Amino acid sequence: MYPTFPKSQNGDDLLNASQIVAWPEMRKYPAGLDLFGIKVLDYKITYGDIIELENEKTKKLSQEKYKSEAGFVKRVIALPHDTIELRDGFVILNGKILDEPYTAKPRSSFGGDFLPDCRVLTVPEGSLFVMGDNRKASLDSRFELGLIDEGDIHYVLPWQDQDAYRVKWRMSSDDYLQANTVTLEALDFVNALNAARKKENLKTLRLDSRLSASGKIRGNAMIKHNDFSEEATRSGITLSKAVSMSGYNNIIFAEVYTRGYYEGEELLENFKEFPDTKKILFGSDYQDIGVGVVLGNIDDCPVQVIIVHLGG
Repeated sequence: MYPTFPKSQNGDDLLNASQIVAWPEMRKYPAGLDLFGIKVLDYKITYGDIIELENEKTKKLSQEKYKSEAGFVKRVIALPHDTIELRDGFVILNGKILDEPYTAKPRSSFGGDFLPDCRVLTVPEGSLFVMGDNRKASLDSRFELGLIDEGDIHYVLPWQDQDAYRVKWRMSSDDYLQANTVTLEALDFVNALNAARKKENLKTLRLDSRLSASGKIRGNAMIKHNDFSEEATRSGITLSKAVSMSGYNNIIFAEVYTRGYYEGEELLENFKEFPDTKKILFGSDYQDIGVGVVLGNIDDCPVQVIIVHLGG
């Protein structure tokens, strides 16, 4: 839920699970009194509320990751009968871009297995769509968690009671101006990677414009043919062919790529989550690196593809 709540400071999931980062004063839910069939002092869940929820899915997911069952803390984004779509990094709620000052970064809401990008979902009666504020590191309704039932909620921090946290949020009124723009500067990513490599006593990588060009060649082919396979079965533009077309020569090559709207440090953190990708980026076999960033559309859905090529 960063930046609303602080991040844990450990690099280990099990240690993270045991660390207390905030003590939000949440109220029990549901609440209120039933006087002669009339509910008084009741509260109804609404947009922007922060909730604590627990169900069989949260128990399973927390057991798998943290080795103990636990609930999740998320923010309510959509209510019953709302339509929600994730497009170009934005949340589209009932046809309009949602203003989200509480998110860690603008234009950071990409789709998942449950709700992919550019698919409109109507929230059914009795259900809610929830997400974390740190969108690029949140397991929420976009993924395995899916829609939640109102009965899963045990505590709530209402939107109107979140004044103490608003000082941590950012100005979001101009977020829409970033639509259809590239979010990544290649040099920012390479500098972040080299700083991390230095800590591991590894040599720095040289940014090579020809490898950046080969990355763009691959990215354009991926988007044009909707072909993200290593073999490039539909496009025919493999890593080796793209490198050859760019005019770069060396002995060995490697490629890592992703889709999404990342900045330099964020992209590195994302890549480090995958052991095979981390092994390549922190290997000693390569000396040169290039970063290609390509914007395009697949089936009328905006996408940014980031392709990193290495040579050695």
